Amino acid sequence: MKADERRALVVRAALVEFGQRGYEATSTVAIADRVGVSQPYLFRLFKTKRKLFEETAEWALLELCRLFREVGRECATHSAGEFAEAFAKPSAARRDLMRFELALCAAAGDPGFAEVARRHFASLWTEAARAAGAPEHELQEFFAGLSLMIVRSLLDE
Repeated sequence: MKADERRALVVRAALVEFGQRGYEATSTVAIADRVGVSQPYLFRLFKTKRKLFEETAEWALLELCRLFREVGRECATHSAGEFAEAFAKPSAARRDLMRFELALCAAAGDPGFAEVARRHFASLWTEAARAAGAPEHELQEFFAGLSLMIVRSLLDE
């Protein structure tokens, strides 16, 4: 397997691990074990745990934006409520992404991670506006409803 392919597997494993435990409590050993590589090899791919977290955040943002576009194409009325409901359909992949987003927000006490989290939110807002085609006040309702749905889906497992 090529290094780029292995990097992609590590990022996806990191998404799950960071999402379950948060940045501070996640061990790079757990991430390496999930992928089936050694911890030293993981650090050859990503120089630091911080760099791995940041790259995982970038991948998560791209994936969430892709999902927003996909759901936007599926929604008939493009109302924010329909969009939120369609996006919140149960899915292990979406649940992992949502958990990671919560972990990213929790890590925002660190100024570097706060900047990444702010960029994420701004990008997600813009992408949701495009995908849902909803006015500003409906987007506020969408994100409020989506936040509630995220928490409920994470607690209802």
